[in-house]
Amino acid sequence: MFKYLFKILIVLAILFPLFFIASANFNHFSQTQAALDDGCNNSVDDDGDHLVDMNDPGCANDPAPVGGRDEDLDTGTCDLRVHAQGGFYVNQTVTVSVDVTSSGTYRVYVNDRNPQEKVSSGSSLVFTLPARLFPSIGTYKITAQRQGDMAGEPNVSCANSPQFITVTVKPCKYDFGPKKILAGETATLSVQIENSESGKIYHAVVSEKDNWGDQIWTSPEVIGTGGVIVTMVQVEAPSNGDDLKMIISRGPAGDVEADVCDPSVTKIIQVLTEEEWEDQEEPYEGISGENPCPGGVCNTALGRITAEIGPFASKILAIAVGLAGGIALILMVIGAIRVLTSSGDQQKLNAGREMIVAALAGLLFLIFSVVIMRFIGLNILDICFGPLGLCI
Repeated sequence: MFKYLFKILIVLAILFPLFFIASANFNHFSQTQAALDDGCNNSVDDDGDHLVDMNDPGCANDPAPVGGRDEDLDTGTCDLRVHAQGGFYVNQTVTVSVDVTSSGTYRVYVNDRNPQEKVSSGSSLVFTLPARLFPSIGTYKITAQRQGDMAGEPNVSCANSPQFITVTVKPCKYDFGPKKILAGETATLSVQIENSESGKIYHAVVSEKDNWGDQIWTSPEVIGTGGVIVTMVQVEAPSNGDDLKMIISRGPAGDVEADVCDPSVTKIIQVLTEEEWEDQEEPYEGISGENPCPGGVCNTALGRITAEIGPFASKILAIAVGLAGGIALILMVIGAIRVLTSSGDQQKLNAGREMIVAALAGLLFLIFSVVIMRFIGLNILDICFGPLGLCI
């Protein structure tokens, strides 16, 4: 009886800690789920920022970030700074720097999720938030904090945290051609705009580089499709050879705005005078493919070889047959010497005999190849191998 009682006590000792852990996890899940169900988990964009539920930084019941919200209000240990060149765009990486004054583990969150963690010994940290964290237009919440420790030290929020950034569609990229035109001439430039916004109006605006606005040439309006669009602009190159520059503008035709395409700098159209135009290097046309040998025949170490298919094949085949015949003759001579000098040694006699047989077999194979080549080349391909006597 005591044996069974002892086993029961062991089972209870194992099950009790498991029951305690399961109860704690269930309570945590129940509290989190209650927060989700209380107005946030409704799949509705309540504030018009294109973000819903847990992706909405304006949600009052946003779940706590990894590590909890038990944060010290002392923000003197770190300072959050968010950087982007030209603006925050969809599917673009965002750089975040955290200026720290004490060592520890620091985390950066996007919408209280996706923690990026680094350890600092007291120097500033730089976090690169991947583009996948900014997949669509909207407002994103970026927070930074210094993590607490197991001894009970609380998390510490950084100064200027959280920060909210507005992510928009990335500006377009464009290119045009030709990039050089003759002074005094009228030229038509083809402009290709990539990554255009659907429904937006685009047009290329060209003016003099040093006298912007004195004379403006504008392309017809073209509506963005979300992809690549093409427009044309006709310009009159200044007769004095002054260069032109181009921007891509959105809005009413003729409205000169800042360049909305990436890169934001304007692109230059070179205007060349007649002297400069004539001094341009001719474009490299590559190898013409003509036979460099005079008369179509090249003098080589193997003799005169022509590029015409018939004589060329005839020459190569004649060389190959000559080499094969010479090798067979040498093998026959070596085999005969071995037989004559074997002095009755059966092993040497057999080796010499096998060499002679191999040489004769090679000659027979060579003769057979010539016959087949004559049949295929002369009767089928109509190629005459003159040096081998295969022409009829």
